[in-house]
Amino acid sequence: MQIHHLILQNFKGFEHFQMKLNSRFTLIVGRNGVGKSSIV
Repeated sequence: MQIHHLILQNFKGFEHFQMKLNSRFTLIVGRNGVGKSSIV
């Protein structure tokens, strides 16, 4: 199974977040405490 697109609404620290995922490689980068682990 592959996930191609991710949409978060009112999830943890995200009011609205939308992300297109690459089938080969996706890198999520950000400062500490911004919610990177919440996306995964």
